[in-house]
Amino acid sequence: MEHAERTDEAMDVIVAGGGPAGLLTAALLDVAGARAEVCERGSEPTRQSRGTAMHPRTLEVLTMLGAGDGRRISGVLLAQGRRVLDMHYAGLPDLLDRRGLDTPFPFTLTRPQWGTEHAFAVYLDARGGGWAMEPR
Repeated sequence: MEHAERTDEAMDVIVAGGGPAGLLTAALLDVAGARAEVCERGSEPTRQSRGTAMHPRTLEVLTMLGAGDGRRISGVLLAQGRRVLDMHYAGLPDLLDRRGLDTPFPFTLTRPQWGTEHAFAVYLDARGGGWAMEPR
């Protein structure tokens, strides 16, 4: 996906939180041509993992983002994560089997949250100034 041209140095959007969801939001806004400032109250990446699973549709979205070295972010994460074909979801008693889905990613990818945040931060850094992370 091509990046829209920016015409203004002002921030278009302020994203609250520099976790995986906030950094992905900033990256997707960047793809759309919006400048985002990521505001995170922590002064360094978390070492806790609250968001360790990526689902098939999330991985499909991540194919839109380049990793800055010719790869897609989805490829970077796949190389570093563990593919789980069936797992429990949201406390449901039965295993959720994703092998029948119409997707190139028929599994859940698990990996530490800090690694996912790092991949998104590298993307944003490579884009040069489309984001800022400042403790608040």
